[in-house]
Amino acid sequence: MKKNAIIFNILTVIAYFYGLFLCATIIAIPLGVYAVISAHRYSYFADLSPVNLAMRKSQVTNWIIFGAVLYFPLGLIGLLILSSISNNVSVTDVQDNSTFQAQSSASQDAASTVKPEQPTTEVEIDNPISDAEKAEKLEKLKRFKENGLITAEEYDQAVSQLYDGDKK
Repeated sequence: MKKNAIIFNILTVIAYFYGLFLCATIIAIPLGVYAVISAHRYSYFADLSPVNLAMRKSQVTNWIIFGAVLYFPLGLIGLLILSSISNNVSVTDVQDNSTFQAQSSASQDAASTVKPEQPTTEVEIDNPISDAEKAEKLEKLKRFKENGLITAEEYDQAVSQLYDGDKK
C-alpha cells in the first residue's frame, strides 16, 4: 500500500469518528456533516494514482487544511501528504482521463528519421473525433499547459496530433 494511501486512510477514520461525534452533539451537526464529507474525500484521494493525486493537489490541499483546522492536532497528519505530492507530473495519454501522451526528445528524433507512410487506396476510418470532442480535448490541454503539467512544446505537439488525425 502506498504511503499516501495509508495516511489518507488514517485521516478517513479520524474524520468519520470526529464527524459522527460532532453529529451526536446536535449543536455541531453542520461541522459533523462536513467532517463526514471530508472523510469521503480522503477515501477517494487514497485510491488515486500519484499522477491523478498531483493533478488534484489543490483539492487535496483544501481538504487537508479543513481537516487540520477541524481535527487539530490529528488533522495535521495530512500535512505529511502535501509534502510528498510531487509537482513534477509526466502526463501519459490524452484519451484517458485528461492525460496527454508526451514523446521524449529521443523518440522525436527517431520519429523524424522514419519514412512517411505511402498513401493507400483504402480509406481507413479510425473513430473520427467530433468537433465537440476536439474542443474538449483542446481545453484540457490548455489547462495542462496553464498548470505547468506540460510544456509549450508538448502542448503544440498534442494539438498537431489532434488535428493531424483529420488528415488520415
